[in-house]
Amino acid sequence: MKAIIIGAGIGGLGTAIALRKIGMDVKVFESKQEVRFAGAGLGIGANAVRALQQLDVGDKSFGQEKR
Repeated sequence: MKAIIIGAGIGGLGTAIALRKIGMDVKVFESKQEVRFAGAGLGIGANAVRALQQLDVGDKSFGQEKR
C-alpha cells in the first residue's frame, strides 16, 4: 500500500513514521526547499511526548538518546 503526505511539519513527519512502521510505502512532499530553525520555539505537551515515544523518536527528539 502507498501513501502520499503533503507537508513535512511535525504532523506530516509523524504520520509518515507511523505509516512506515506498519509497512506502507510513504512519500512526503513539502513546498519549502529547505528546513530552517530560526527564531521559533516549540512547546510539546505530555500527550505529544508520549506519541513521539510510541514512534520511537521521543528520546532522539529530546537529546536523550541511549548511548
